[in-house]
Amino acid sequence: MEANIFVFTSPTCIHCHNTMRVISRLNRKDIKVQEISTATEEGLKLARMNNIVSVPTIFITCSENQ
Repeated sequence: MEANIFVFTSPTCIHCHNTMRVISRLNRKDIKVQEISTATEEGLKLARMNNIVSVPTIFITCSENQ
């Protein structure tokens, strides 16, 4: 099984830095961690598509390895 962890953050959030520091420790072969900044146009678009209205927000997806 492979997991993807997306952490939605903002540069003005006082909790986002520590959240990324803790979550990034999970980054390994079968778990990928990606930070998505809502300060970017792409990040804001992804947040809106997923109904994310506050940061930090952690979004996890899993898939079976083939």
